[in-house]
Amino acid sequence: LTAGSEPIDFATVSVRLVGSAHREIVNQSVPLVDVSPEDGFWSVQERLNSDADLLLEAGEQYVLNITPGNRNDCKPYRSFTVEIKPAGRVALRVERTVPGSIDTITLLK
Repeated sequence: LTAGSEPIDFATVSVRLVGSAHREIVNQSVPLVDVSPEDGFWSVQERLNSDADLLLEAGEQYVLNITPGNRNDCKPYRSFTVEIKPAGRVALRVERTVPGSIDTITLLK
């Protein structure tokens, strides 16, 4: 959220992965919160300073768990972009590079 912006309803958010080897729309998990998503799905893994609704409001933070269905760009030293797009708004683009060593769960900060 930027200062003065409206809350984001995460029930309307779409997630897409873009890399040199593929592009993929990642589907929302059902339920959306507190689940480990299956391949090709994403979820809200953790909500910090948040109430119980799905509105991301000022001062709140959401940690997303994104499990791509296609892992062609999830190889050491390869870069990819995550696009997080609320309905009717501009997408937030976050670029990451996969580290040289990958575990079952790898945090990309």
